[in-house]
Amino acid sequence: MQTTLYQERRYTDRTFLNIPAIEEFNEQERSVIALNISERGIRYKRSLSSPRCRHHEVFLTFTLVKRLKPIKALGWVVDEREADGFLVAHVTFMYLPEKDEMTIRNYVASHYENRA
Repeated sequence: MQTTLYQERRYTDRTFLNIPAIEEFNEQERSVIALNISERGIRYKRSLSSPRCRHHEVFLTFTLVKRLKPIKALGWVVDEREADGFLVAHVTFMYLPEKDEMTIRNYVASHYENRA
């Protein structure tokens, strides 16, 4: 499992995840894979047969590596594209509780400080 830090065209640092998560959209739950995270959002992939949810709200539930409590985050799907046989969604967090925001911020920062 790779968990290194990188920056893209975004204003916040992101770190790789590759962890299971649950997406809730239109009153249905789907298993997805969270690919990376920042304190502002998350990117994940799901099956091509999944309904499109660009410009909609979704709930994502995930547990960060070496953390015990899952985070359930409300987010807005800002981009969704096909890539390597999957739908890849980019989500901006909305109304993230302060404790969860701090957990994510600390998680990303710890991977930044520990990179080789």
